[in-house]
Amino acid sequence: MKNIILLIITLFSFSAVAGDDFFDAYQQKINYKEATAFKNFIEKRGISFGAEILPKSEHTRLFGAEFDDDGIVLMVAITNDTRYRLLVGGRDVKLTGTNNESLGIEDFNVVMDLIDPSDADSLGKTIFTGYFKILSLGIISLAQGDTEDQVRRTFLRQNLIKKSFQYAILEPGDSQLGIVVFNKEQWSKINGKTLTVAIQNLKRVAYLNLQLPLKDIKEEKSWYSF
Repeated sequence: MKNIILLIITLFSFSAVAGDDFFDAYQQKINYKEATAFKNFIEKRGISFGAEILPKSEHTRLFGAEFDDDGIVLMVAITNDTRYRLLVGGRDVKLTGTNNESLGIEDFNVVMDLIDPSDADSLGKTIFTGYFKILSLGIISLAQGDTEDQVRRTFLRQNLIKKSFQYAILEPGDSQLGIVVFNKEQWSKINGKTLTVAIQNLKRVAYLNLQLPLKDIKEEKSWYSF
């Protein structure tokens, strides 16, 4: 009897999230793009660094809803065309300016608050689907103590972890892509913006700060177009 109840809960759980924007977004991948394909990129010692503002059209596809207007969302990439393994300091990305202003990326908890899970339409396109999803999430709530928004935030949190620009070891020939988010109000105060990321050569124990000038950076219609 216990196994039957667990099976029913599992089936209802799947039906609850199937078709939800946050669940669908979790399964979406960042379209591959080398750093040299970005409109803003530099190349130094065989390492390329590129960045662009992520279009609003990509927000929902990749994360389930749009980031709010308090954040600037950049998609960044590092491409390793050297013969060496590199350590990328992905969470240490910084923005500096000609007016001596500097800005670090937003903390993860802040980024979580820049997307509202209740924005997504997860109740389906028909009344039947809507009631069925509410019933399904009700069973999840009874079984796990979760609300509908909490279920969505779980997908959102895991999705942001997976698609954020992170610390990573980059093999020769590989690229790493991910988002970084800056505070929009502080971003607007920085003149002559330059994006910086730290790179370490793991063989020679050599360090390099890649500095990418963001000249006239703006939101593109499609991030992954070449």
